[in-house]
Amino acid sequence: MIAAFEHRGARGRRPESTLPAFTFMQYLGLTSVEFDIAITAGGIVIVHHDPRLNPDAVRDSKGAYVGKNAPLIKNPT
Repeated sequence: MIAAFEHRGARGRRPESTLPAFTFMQYLGLTSVEFDIAITAGGIVIVHHDPRLNPDAVRDSKGAYVGKNAPLIKNPT
């Protein structure tokens, strides 16, 4: 058996860093998963690769993309 792993969880095939993505990797036969976690100021653990929310994918409460000044995960608004 060849050991294989994926970071972020099937990026481009499933929503990045989600349970469906990690499940899909298991379906593909990957034997290991490596991922990053962040903890919000309120103590909530989040699986996410970067310290900030993705400015191209995340919208604020008014529906606008958060842009390049996306909040840090540890300080959600």
